[in-house]
Amino acid sequence: MAIRYDEHFQDKASDFGNIRDSFYILMTMNQYTMNPWIPLKKEAEGLLRIALFSKDLRLHKESRRLQESAYGYMGDNATAHDLALGLMLAWMPVLILCSIVDRNPVAADDIRRKLNKLVDKVRASLMDDSIREAFINTFEDQPEGDAMKHWVTDIRKQCENMESFFVAFAGQGRVRYHYGVAHPILSNIESIYIAKHGRDWLRNEREARYNLVLGMPSDEGLLWFDFRELWQIASAVSIVGCTCLGAFILSYFTPTVGLGCRSFGYTVFASMSFGLLICEGFVWWLVSNARTPQGIARIRTRLASNTAYRGLESRSIGFANKVSIVVHKVLKSTGKHVLHGYLLLLSLFVKSDTLESQKLRIERMGKRWREYSIQEWTDRCVLRPGEIINTIWLIYIVLAQTFGAYETCKCMSSVYEYGTEHGYMDFTQWAVTNSTWVKWYWTGGTVLASGVMSIGMVYIVAEWCLQSHLSTEDYDDAWKGLRRTRHFRRFTYPYRWVIGALITGGKWLWYHLAKLFNPETNARSDQRSLVWTKDITYRKTPTVVPLQHVGDVEPSRRESAPLLQVPSINEPPATHSNNSTVNVSPRSSSEA
Repeated sequence: MAIRYDEHFQDKASDFGNIRDSFYILMTMNQYTMNPWIPLKKEAEGLLRIALFSKDLRLHKESRRLQESAYGYMGDNATAHDLALGLMLAWMPVLILCSIVDRNPVAADDIRRKLNKLVDKVRASLMDDSIREAFINTFEDQPEGDAMKHWVTDIRKQCENMESFFVAFAGQGRVRYHYGVAHPILSNIESIYIAKHGRDWLRNEREARYNLVLGMPSDEGLLWFDFRELWQIASAVSIVGCTCLGAFILSYFTPTVGLGCRSFGYTVFASMSFGLLICEGFVWWLVSNARTPQGIARIRTRLASNTAYRGLESRSIGFANKVSIVVHKVLKSTGKHVLHGYLLLLSLFVKSDTLESQKLRIERMGKRWREYSIQEWTDRCVLRPGEIINTIWLIYIVLAQTFGAYETCKCMSSVYEYGTEHGYMDFTQWAVTNSTWVKWYWTGGTVLASGVMSIGMVYIVAEWCLQSHLSTEDYDDAWKGLRRTRHFRRFTYPYRWVIGALITGGKWLWYHLAKLFNPETNARSDQRSLVWTKDITYRKTPTVVPLQHVGDVEPSRRESAPLLQVPSINEPPATHSNNSTVNVSPRSSSEA
């Protein structure tokens, strides 16, 4: 979308090639965790914007360009054994595809050092007064030049405190509570410039870079929650939930009908998975450093004005403090007794000097444990043990069905039915097996699980094919991939247009309902994401062609004629002499 649809090739050193490299670097940065306090600062996002999208800042000791492939591939995994169990494990192929698409740096630490070196060079250049002033002068003629100047100055004040920007490799969904740098930056530049300009948004390269560096005025920084990410969470939950539900339907309605060993096992696995998800999400929300959305903050302010709410809040805080004090005392006392008993038992078998070293080692371990955050305690004491237990349970389900452990009288009877003390075995099952509903039970369960799995796999493969040209090392091959991507998007445009129209209609309805019930709401109905189109749809503001008539300019040169941009399209046209005229930037009918 950065260039015209019919533009087939640009040099590697072109504006398109440079922007492609910028997004590739951003994609790599997204897989590294940041220094814990850095994401809280809006200036941190600005520093990365300058490092990624600005080419006017001269870097200290700029070295030669180093080009190498930063990614490798992963392998694959296992399959299931029969239909119900296969549907139960139908989420695994989707997970395997995600692992393959999630390409990993071959040398993660080396790539991290290079990324930090890039950020450090930008920091050093911004802290150099002469280089910074020269950089500011490059955009002083822009409409937001003063705002940009203050923005760069604010970033410079924070540069000294932004050492070791990236601290460890996290990958895509491999480290718990990881929030990468890509989504905040991409969402911001889409909202401020790219979504509005659409196709050929890189046409005015200087203006585009200026807006990409400046971004949208806000104080959110690199750590904030975007409600548009909920569809990704909902998709992941749906993939696992629907496959488990499909397996449950088949097992439950297969004679003997009822909650047996297989359907009960699937229920336990799905319930534990969903419970761990809720626990992780709640802890993430509870201790997150992200700023509270304005809508939720406004609701809290209104509730705080209610006397009953304030009383309930104070009592809840007091109760929580008492519980935390009691828990702390119990843990401290228990730890002392456990340490004393362990050392006493150890003294029977080891020498005194070894005993003293063991005591020091345990004390250091206890000190490290006391420094754990709530997230780390939850991870080590709740989430990891729960996931281990759930994994063991899943392995048990597979092995039990593989080696016939379910072929027992107990498992062949519906012993888990509510209100029944004994199981039952009906060797005829005529009323069930001959029922017309059996067909729909099996069809519904199979279609639900296999359909969700197929949609997930097709979506992942399609997205990988559409985006792989971004990380293709050979530039010619990348252009071939881009052309194929354009053809595919053009072919599937009618289907995506219908989906986009439904989303737009839903946003419009949500916006007006929110305005109806709360006139002060900050809900938005405008387009914040880039929508693919073949033609250029953005209409530029009127421009002035100095000292020449429109008819005097050759058609082939009208696009490159020097233009002076008028600040606003709503302003009345200026009066010109006979030697000049007002002209709207030339566009063909297909581009308008």
